Amino acid sequence: LARDGMQQWTPDLIWFNATDVLLTPNYYVQQMFANTVGDQVVESTLNSGNERLYHVVTRTDDMLYVKLVNVSADGETLTIDLANVPDGTATFTRLTGDKKAVNTFQNKDRIAPQTGTATLENGSLTMELPAYSVTILTFKLK
Repeated sequence: LARDGMQQWTPDLIWFNATDVLLTPNYYVQQMFANTVGDQVVESTLNSGNERLYHVVTRTDDMLYVKLVNVSADGETLTIDLANVPDGTATFTRLTGDKKAVNTFQNKDRIAPQTGTATLENGSLTMELPAYSVTILTFKLK
């Protein structure tokens, strides 16, 4: 938490001034991960030549969360294979933007989460992961 103009460093999550509050991209990443916590980590593999692509898969009794982070300057097309997950529509939340971009009080939503849907067919879906992005896919298991 930092007051605008009074900070000692810049990795703060929330900025404020006398009239407004500003949420940073770092805040949104923390929020995205906090809202999709599983109680089990699912064993998974990532087959990609991109060494700057990271993932973790977690689940609850009725939800599966696939978290993907691309810290590369290049987008990546990824095919996700999910055995034993019912076909249908998954939702996703994505945060992406220029590596050096920041939110400001004048442009509060420069980098903010966007939502969408993806379709799982025959246990597989293909998705584009933009450069410098965090994407969280949510699948209903029941």
